[in-house]
Amino acid sequence: MVQPALSRGASVEMDATALNKGNVIVLEALRSQESWVSDSERKRCHICNKNFSAFRRKHHCRVCGEIVCSPCALKKQLMLPSVGQTEARVCVQCVMGFANPPGEGSGVAPSPATVASAAPHGFSSSASEHSLSRGHYHSTSGRTHSMNSPLTPIELPTTSTPCDYPLDFDWEHAWPKPPACADEADRLEDLYSYDILDTPQDDVFDIICDLASKALNCSIAGVSFIDETRQWFKSSVGLIQEEIPRNVSFCAHVVYTKEPILVADTSLDKRFDRNPLVTGRAGIRFYAAAPIICPGTGRVLGTVFVFDVAARTRDPGDVGTLEKLAQVVMKNLEDRKLAAASMERPSGATDRSSVLTNNSSVAASEQVPSEPAPVVPAAPVTPAADVPPPAPEAALVSTTGETAVAASAAGAPAPKMETMLMDLLSRTTVTQQQLASQQGNMFATINSHGSQINKLADAVARMEAKLMADEAKKA
Repeated sequence: MVQPALSRGASVEMDATALNKGNVIVLEALRSQESWVSDSERKRCHICNKNFSAFRRKHHCRVCGEIVCSPCALKKQLMLPSVGQTEARVCVQCVMGFANPPGEGSGVAPSPATVASAAPHGFSSSASEHSLSRGHYHSTSGRTHSMNSPLTPIELPTTSTPCDYPLDFDWEHAWPKPPACADEADRLEDLYSYDILDTPQDDVFDIICDLASKALNCSIAGVSFIDETRQWFKSSVGLIQEEIPRNVSFCAHVVYTKEPILVADTSLDKRFDRNPLVTGRAGIRFYAAAPIICPGTGRVLGTVFVFDVAARTRDPGDVGTLEKLAQVVMKNLEDRKLAAASMERPSGATDRSSVLTNNSSVAASEQVPSEPAPVVPAAPVTPAADVPPPAPEAALVSTTGETAVAASAAGAPAPKMETMLMDLLSRTTVTQQQLASQQGNMFATINSHGSQINKLADAVARMEAKLMADEAKKA
């Protein structure tokens, strides 16, 4: 259908009345193209906050002039005095504003099906109020835009995780106390058993942290572990501190609930709206985190989290991404713990073998008589079992391997202590080499995946640049 000529008038007056049967929006004029938001100002959709790409194209709302993606821009029938009825792209915010025009509280409300079809994919049924007043409206990203249109306050759905547990404000600070776990002592014991706190930087955790930041397009991300008094960052992006006090930690709530948390706007959430990370210089507005859960006990050791300084509405799939990364962190912790245990076992076995060897030697020396044994004929010396020393020697060689057992059965003397120690040391060396090889293979795989992701990102960037260049030429 032919697009209407854009009005170059001063402002867009929206007598927002929808024709009941035809679902036609009546306007005096569309937004002037000169007052549209510039393409260079938006890298993400104004409504769903997702990045534009070759598969997620930019569209201008013909009513407010904002830049949105295809799922957030609906083709609606408009009635204009200058051209009559025509079709144009209108963003979901404006559509919902027209569905509830000012001064028509008793008018026809949109059906649930209409509202559902107008909402972009990934929004839930929960709502947070975004005020739209004459002259300005506040977007989900917290920015204020000029808009000379009398729109009523509308509700945009978000995916914030509800707070279904009591909060305790009975302390010296304005924000609520971090909730305490009933099994906190056991949780700390689980955490300390992995010996991860205050360890040096690790490439594996850095890669996981970087993936979280890029996957959710957040400027701040981290892999953290929470002990009794602090939240310690094993790896982080966009943070200078290595730790923060637990009493201001957002992730303390994840430790308590043992569930992922997503907060679209922290300034609207009673758990965080007075937290200094929100009210202070950091200005955190968006928060999402997934717990790192100990598989044996189900207790939370830490979190994989992201922060951003702009409020937003996110796809619930983002929480799923964080959960997968948290599982990778837990798998890495388990591997580290098993590797440390396997390296300790051979040395422990060596100590036990040496102690047993020394005890056996002492027992044998005590049982050998001090005076020389009498000379006896060769024929009668058949009952060798009556001699005391072989018993402890048999007990010793039974713990040193099949080779020593066979030698003892043949009547040969037990292997010397030096031989046994060398055998155990060689086995320990082989085990360490195998662990080092496995760790090297894991690092190589992760680096390969990282390089592939970078190549894909570069390819997408080139495609976007080419498409934008083609669009610029056509324009």
